[in-house]
Amino acid sequence: MAIKLQAFEPVPDSWLKAIEGIESGGDPMAIGDKGLARGLFQFHKAAWDDTTKLRKVNNLPVYPFTKATNSWVSQEYAQTYLAYLRHRLSEKIGRPAMAHETWLAFNLGMTGFSRYKYQVALVPQARYDKAMVIYHATK
Repeated sequence: MAIKLQAFEPVPDSWLKAIEGIESGGDPMAIGDKGLARGLFQFHKAAWDDTTKLRKVNNLPVYPFTKATNSWVSQEYAQTYLAYLRHRLSEKIGRPAMAHETWLAFNLGMTGFSRYKYQVALVPQARYDKAMVIYHATK
C-alpha cells in the first residue's frame, strides 16, 4: 500500500463530526459490532491496520488498535482513512465523493458498497437513513 496521502484532500471537520455522531454518538469509549468495533469512529482492527499501513508509508505517527478509544488518535486515523476512501470512491464513481457516500464506503467497506453499485439509494434502509443524516449535516 504505497499510496502517498499528500495527493488526497483532507475531509472537512464537518464530515468527521457527522460520521462520529452516526458511528458512536460522540462516545470515545464506544464498543460495537459485537465487540469488534471501537472508539468514536467504530474502527474494526482490519481497517485500523490498513490505516496504520497508509500512515507508515506517509511518515505519519502510528498507534496500536488499543488506542482506538483515544479521541485524538481515533480522529487522526479517521481523517487518514476517510481521505483515502474518498479518493478511491471518487475514482470509482467518476466525480468527487460526498460525505454520506464516503461514510458508506467506510461502514460497508469498498467491496460492500460496490455490491450496491456505489448507489446510496440501493443500500439497506437503516444505512440509507444514517447516510441521509450525514448528507444533511454536511451539505
